[in-house]
Amino acid sequence: MGKEEFLKRRAMEFYKLARRNFEDGFYNISAFEIEQACQLYLKYILATSKYGKCLSLVKVSW
Repeated sequence: MGKEEFLKRRAMEFYKLARRNFEDGFYNISAFEIEQACQLYLKYILATSKYGKCLSLVKVSW
């Protein structure tokens, strides 16, 4: 498993935990977990994009 797939898998794990905790009423921890999921998934997208390691969000967003 490559680095990119690891990032995606961890993002999905955090997402599933966030949903479960939200349904159980643990909103603070759910917010933390969904933030982690978003960050990891964004890293996955950037790692697999054609831009590679790009320092400009303008280039990535266009």
